[in-house]
Amino acid sequence: MLEVREWTVEEHVDHEKISAYLKRTLNLSYEQIRTVRKYHLCGINQIMIDENSTVSTGDFISCTIPDERPAKDEPYDYPLDILYEDDSVLVINKPNDMAVTPGPENWHRNIYCALLEYFGTDAYFRLLHRIDKSTTGCLAVTKTKKATRILGRQLNERLCHREYLALVKGVISEPGRIELPLERDPQNFRRMGVREDGKYALTLYEPLEQFKNASEVKIELKTGRTHQIRVHMAAVSHPLIGDQLYGEAFEPYDTKGAVLHAHMLHFIHPLTGEPMTVTAPVPGYYQTVKEILMAE
Repeated sequence: MLEVREWTVEEHVDHEKISAYLKRTLNLSYEQIRTVRKYHLCGINQIMIDENSTVSTGDFISCTIPDERPAKDEPYDYPLDILYEDDSVLVINKPNDMAVTPGPENWHRNIYCALLEYFGTDAYFRLLHRIDKSTTGCLAVTKTKKATRILGRQLNERLCHREYLALVKGVISEPGRIELPLERDPQNFRRMGVREDGKYALTLYEPLEQFKNASEVKIELKTGRTHQIRVHMAAVSHPLIGDQLYGEAFEPYDTKGAVLHAHMLHFIHPLTGEPMTVTAPVPGYYQTVKEILMAE
């Protein structure tokens, strides 16, 4: 677990550049400071910093101290669960509690480094999209430049359909549509939030099963914003079970984050032009949480 430092800026500080201030007060290297900015690890008065940010006496600072990034990404020996593969496309079943790309505390143990091991460091491949560390299920990888170009266009034009299963707080009995713009939360730089000046985002959902104080829902993403499902469902008072950032932890079972599963991925094959549908089985931990909710 990375260390989080929080403090109020001392006296006699007047519009000092944040990079210089962090280096002076925390003894961070310039590489660590670049990591702090890139991965949104620091805020001044809950507003995310950028390279031009300054601090003054009385400002409140919250900063996660990053570990040093390796000189280069190294292959990670991890057994990928392959749902589909041909010469153009690979779809894997991503496990719970595993980052997709390298980042603080996950520079080595992540899907990208596992793909380096699987393909070889000289092979061409690209992650078509990303899903959160706690999210399980379908994750697509392109293996040629043509496939990257064609499937990237499908994703941008909303021709690539992504369907999720989620366990949420509260009872949902009717399908719904959430069309709320999203951007970084001005009250908490670690979160995304609904903002009028944010990016357009559309989420569709429908109930599958109801429990005493929770529901299972099927969700279709029409756009792909950061934390979109988690923010949208919380905005309509149905936060995802186990989502400590937008809801609360799930006791007594540690879900390792929001209970969200990328169940289905539909796209047009970039070589054959045939419609493709790949599904990922519900993981064991998801079923365990569901059974706990059913027993309440």
